[in-house]
Amino acid sequence: NAFFDFCRVKVVKQLLDQEKQMVTIAIHPDERFDPVYHRCHRRVTRIHSYHERIVRVLNCIDAQTALWVRCRTVRCLRCGHTIEELDFRSCWN
Repeated sequence: NAFFDFCRVKVVKQLLDQEKQMVTIAIHPDERFDPVYHRCHRRVTRIHSYHERIVRVLNCIDAQTALWVRCRTVRCLRCGHTIEELDFRSCWN
């Protein structure tokens, strides 16, 4: 089971390295949903590119935790290019 239940993104891989006390969680955008531009919160359909970044977060289960996030750069006709808005809040909140 996934450590977290996020909306609009999906956990594709999760690793626990007990020797290094490190948790790595790989997250990709859920392709079932159109990207949402983070400035104007409009849905967009034009994806410019994909890239990945690692985000360190607080410790989880006594281990350092890193999120490996795949992001889509999107193009809004009104606002230009930027990274889509990703929702890391739990769907149950």
